[in-house]
Amino acid sequence: MAHVGVLGKISAFIEALSLERELELKQLQDPKIKEISEQLEFSDHPKFELIQGLVYRKDPSSICCP
Repeated sequence: MAHVGVLGKISAFIEALSLERELELKQLQDPKIKEISEQLEFSDHPKFELIQGLVYRKDPSSICCP
């Protein structure tokens, strides 16, 4: 039973994904968001914008007017 002693000494390191990376992976799994993302690479969209690879909904309340 020498192998039991070895198994007890093995430790694993799991790195947590950043929120941005996790969102990117989830968005790539969603067919509709992936389609919007591909469209945003070449043209504007009235409701969404692409920022550093992530799809964001445009917020009309955040627009500054003079």
